[in-house]
Amino acid sequence: LVAAYPDSTMCRDTATGAFPLHHAAASGSADGAKAWLAAGADVCAVDRTNGWPALLYADFATGSVSDRVGALDALLRHRTEEQLRLLGKLLADSTLCSKSCSK
Repeated sequence: LVAAYPDSTMCRDTATGAFPLHHAAASGSADGAKAWLAAGADVCAVDRTNGWPALLYADFATGSVSDRVGALDALLRHRTEEQLRLLGKLLADSTLCSKSCSK
C-alpha cells in the first residue's frame, strides 16, 4: 500500500480521522508501521476521534502479543522523547483512562 500511495502518509480516514500509520499500528504490523514511517508518516500525529497517536493504537492492536510488541518497537524508535511527552499529556487527561479502561 505504501509503495502504491507514497504520498498518502497524511491522508485521514474519514470516519475516525486516523492516518495510515494508525491503521498499521492497530493491526499490529511492525512492517507496515516501518514502511509508513519510512515514507514520512508523522509518528506523533493524532486521530480526530480520541486524540490518540499511533503508539496507543499499537498498544490496543488486534493480533498476537509479539505483533503488538513489534509494532510498538517500530514506533518507539522514532522521536521517542516527543512521543513520551505526548503520552504524558494524554495520561494527564482523565478521558484516556476512561476510554482505555472501558475496553
